Amino acid sequence: MERTFNTVYSRVKRNLITMTLLGIYFFVSLNRSDERWSTIFLAFFTIYILTYIIVLLKMLFTKLTFTFGTDYVVSSKGKKFEASQIKGIYMNNQRIGFKLHGRWLVPMELCFYFDKTEEREGLLQLHQWAQHNKIEVKRKFFQTWT
Repeated sequence: MERTFNTVYSRVKRNLITMTLLGIYFFVSLNRSDERWSTIFLAFFTIYILTYIIVLLKMLFTKLTFTFGTDYVVSSKGKKFEASQIKGIYMNNQRIGFKLHGRWLVPMELCFYFDKTEEREGLLQLHQWAQHNKIEVKRKFFQTWT
């Protein structure tokens, strides 16, 4: 039986706020700069930050899903992972990550938050899926990579 839940990217809101503040700082510094090299440097980083903010806004408004199958999961990018590939499920507050065998970090595509409207039902399904596939769910801090 396959069940799909809406999810959101982890850390998008925090990154958006941080990059906006950093962009404002670089923009103000750019306007006050008198030296040529510092102006070029600040202009480059201001453009980079604005581009990153646009990407973050796109990510914020993109609807993501995470699917639990009988013995597999399908990530938000549509990639299928068998239960045998998953070493453990880590939970840090409401953030959830699926750690793969032989990997030090959790892949970003296997790290998510359930949408607020489906959080309770999603956590119940997560625990049932983990119990069915004999995968341990741990409350543990974890790092991700893209």
